[in-house]
Amino acid sequence: MAHAIQVGDTTIQRVIEVEAMPAPAAFMFPNVSPEAVARARATFGPELFDAATDSVILGVHSYVIRVGGRTILVDSCIGNDKERPATPGMHHLQTDYLATLAAAGVRPEEVDLVLCTHLHPDHVGWNTRLRDGGWVPTFPNARYLIGRREFEEAQRLRALPPVHEMAADLQTMFDDSVLPIERSGQLVLVEDDHAVVRELDHGIRLEPAHGHSFGQLMVHVESGAAHAVLSADVIHHPIQLLDLSIAQIGDYDRAQAEATRRRLVETYVDTDTVISPAHFPARNAGRLVSDGDGFAFDWLASAVTR
Repeated sequence: MAHAIQVGDTTIQRVIEVEAMPAPAAFMFPNVSPEAVARARATFGPELFDAATDSVILGVHSYVIRVGGRTILVDSCIGNDKERPATPGMHHLQTDYLATLAAAGVRPEEVDLVLCTHLHPDHVGWNTRLRDGGWVPTFPNARYLIGRREFEEAQRLRALPPVHEMAADLQTMFDDSVLPIERSGQLVLVEDDHAVVRELDHGIRLEPAHGHSFGQLMVHVESGAAHAVLSADVIHHPIQLLDLSIAQIGDYDRAQAEATRRRLVETYVDTDTVISPAHFPARNAGRLVSDGDGFAFDWLASAVTR
């Protein structure tokens, strides 16, 4: 399923691989308080929170941006056939992602750039696909842009004995979804503030968003005065806006992740900048707004079309 977010005269299509993936709040956010869970239960509807099981509802999606004659894919979801035993919802997954991408008007060979916000399995899986028993680039004509800091840390961790099952999954992910891109000559390492496109009054640029991973990046999309931030995993679920200190289980550095989350929120709260997190399901785009002594998300239903 593809949804569209309008940013000035630039259209960002959100291509969904998994529309709703429930996860127990206490597992996904290990330091969440019972009070925050109770407030989330009362605040969020069934699109965002399963009150019967105290589970948050997450989604997994990519973005397609067309600008300056280029087709850019931001993050490539989970992928099919990937070995991810530590995460059953991603293990040997089978979805019709490529058909959904085609329905959005994009064939793999038409993608010029793939931007990987960070190297976690649910963001790089479709970098490659299984063919004749081996992993090959899904997007044969694309350059794959990965932050240098992120790549070098993932490369370092790959060489170490895994300390837990999730670490083993990350090493496998590097082997099946990153190394084939390097071997094909399509990998481009970029700095944290890389300008992807800068033409007239349009721009796509990166910004460091470290903490959830060692070198996570956010993607800014600008068109005239309009501005959107594809904020990757800085905020996983609106429950974190109830308390910015709520950490996600995959955070590499919780203190840095909180500082990055706080910077994003305090920079763009009560502004016209549209925020689109990587795992908000259903309605996805919105604006950060003040809510008493905290923050909330003002959904832009009119900006998201089916």
